[in-house]
Amino acid sequence: WSNVLVRGAGDPLLQFNNIYGSARDGIQIYEGGRGRYEDNRVHDNNGFEINVYDNLEEAATPLLLRNEVYKTEPSGHDIGIMVSNKSRAKLHGNKIRNCPSVGLYVKEFSNVTATANEFYNNGVGAIVTTEKSVRPREEELIGSSTFEDYNEFFNNSVGLKVSDRAEAIVKNARFIRNGTGVLVDQGAKPSLEKINAFDNRSAGVTITGKRSNPKLTDCEIQGPQLKRPFRKLILDEENSADKEITFRGNTFGANEEVKITIDKTKQTAEI
Repeated sequence: WSNVLVRGAGDPLLQFNNIYGSARDGIQIYEGGRGRYEDNRVHDNNGFEINVYDNLEEAATPLLLRNEVYKTEPSGHDIGIMVSNKSRAKLHGNKIRNCPSVGLYVKEFSNVTATANEFYNNGVGAIVTTEKSVRPREEELIGSSTFEDYNEFFNNSVGLKVSDRAEAIVKNARFIRNGTGVLVDQGAKPSLEKINAFDNRSAGVTITGKRSNPKLTDCEIQGPQLKRPFRKLILDEENSADKEITFRGNTFGANEEVKITIDKTKQTAEI
């Protein structure tokens, strides 16, 4: 079983605990479970580190404060926090890191309010999606979550992914040195306001798929910094016959074309 299981009307306070090594989840909250979970280390469990879900039409609603959630080696799920099946959760000040798949996964019309969290060194920092085979009626909630008040996403393959008609409000967030900062696809409709996306290797914001309609307002998006690790290239005799070299690569900046002109008399090449 899970290390900590909270169900029904359970409303515990967990503080300063080290929760690890379960064959299943570190903390499992379901059937309307609540509780306040703060300043804990939840790590290296075989299932989810924290699993919030509802299987009796009674939404689980925990409050997660300043926890460290991480994995030091691959496990069964490789996901830090899972919020699913119309559940609700509030996250503030957590550090979610080193999850090979996803740091925070919100799906099946669930709703998360996340403030001042750090998502780093994950496969994907956070995913918001409906991911349900049966579509809801139009008046039902379509997987809406809020990320505001300075969440930071850095050094993930993707910082934040919003997909499958999901909605999300993202304000005052920073996306730094990810592969892609924000990925919007499959008809998602997030609102991105005053985000700062810079030095992401592929793109600050990627929009793809039919009916993907994000709204971007007052955002700052800056490409990778131009890096020039050398100014001259010493040529051997075989290369000296070339007149010009053209290549592309992230070494010099994403999608930037760099030309090297060869001076055969000096056997050097200037960038």
